[in-house]
Amino acid sequence: MKEELYGVVNGEWATGGKRYSIENYSVSGKTGTAEVVDPKTGTYYKSPYKVMHSFIGYAPSENPEVIFICRNETSK
Repeated sequence: MKEELYGVVNGEWATGGKRYSIENYSVSGKTGTAEVVDPKTGTYYKSPYKVMHSFIGYAPSENPEVIFICRNETSK
């Protein structure tokens, strides 16, 4: 599992996770995307832009000292 989480940020196939890399520092983690509920209707927004993006990670990868989560809810 540690290798997979490292690959999300540092792997050749990494896409969204690369933006969480820090030069000269080893970061591992997992990205996520979730639909957002419209509080007025109680249903998911129909817009593909109404989503929540998240990343939870730890560093350094070899011997974690810090755990962090980033969350961004878009609103178009």
